[in-house]
Amino acid sequence: MIAFSMPLFILVVHAAAQVMGSNNFTIVNGLVFTPGLAIVDAPQPYTPVGGVCIVDTLQIAIDVSGDGKLPWPPSTQSPTSPTLFHSITIFLTSYTTLRNFTISNGSDIPAGSMAFVGPVLSLEPSSTVKHINWVWPACLVGSGSDSSSSSRGAYNISLHQSFRWNGTEYYTIFDLPISVTNSIPATSSSGQVRADCALVENPLLDAAQIINSSDPLPGSPWIIGNSSSSTGGTLTSPGSGGVSIDGTGSTGGRGSLTTLPKSGSWALRVVSFMTRLSLHVTVSIVPLTRGTPYSKSTTLRFTPPLHHKLK
Repeated sequence: MIAFSMPLFILVVHAAAQVMGSNNFTIVNGLVFTPGLAIVDAPQPYTPVGGVCIVDTLQIAIDVSGDGKLPWPPSTQSPTSPTLFHSITIFLTSYTTLRNFTISNGSDIPAGSMAFVGPVLSLEPSSTVKHINWVWPACLVGSGSDSSSSSRGAYNISLHQSFRWNGTEYYTIFDLPISVTNSIPATSSSGQVRADCALVENPLLDAAQIINSSDPLPGSPWIIGNSSSSTGGTLTSPGSGGVSIDGTGSTGGRGSLTTLPKSGSWALRVVSFMTRLSLHVTVSIVPLTRGTPYSKSTTLRFTPPLHHKLK
């Protein structure tokens, strides 16, 4: 019998990616930790994006300092450092609309071009947070959800990271789901005509190709196993205490999760999501070394009081 208390420490949103199967989003105080060195500050999973004038671009904010754990600026790091970034490239992909657009592929921007963003790690050299502002291309112009005349609808911000962690090279792909449903006008707020989508479009790889090309860590190195990184980039072994970070989030309702103190080589994980009509709870026992995870889920459905009108 495993006893646990209700205080919650780490929020992990379990959500179905478009084709890739089950995705885990580890969200701590609004920060989305990826299975790599990058931390996404914005947007949050499932955010509806688009907008007129004020939000005329897809805005992405990425912390490349490991939440302050990596040496900064990067020029102070030796090329032989056991932990460092090589590159970040970003794409906007959809298995619903079958589109794959380049946001940043690591190339310099041609003079006068607004089709894509330059090398992510070179943006804002004095800042540990990189702000990507990608001007929407022409085929995403419109309002509301997808239609036969546009490519609007459900997308993933696909974050590709090449990096070294504790002396081992990794290439990871992390998909953050969003929906392109807010209004996007035909011309940008600066009056420029939007780039043709053909200029930034790439072949869409199938799920198997993406999985085979990725060599991810089992989770964020800044979170996994109650870990921390020293200046030399060494991951500490799992501790016996719990993680004491608060977080809340939502995906079509209110959700919360706890990763509880570990005992031996196992961890207990509890996930709960509450919508207006149901409460879903999943309890998992996860092996930290070897073994088969055990998971049990249940959903409680309820009827709101008659005097309460749902909008």
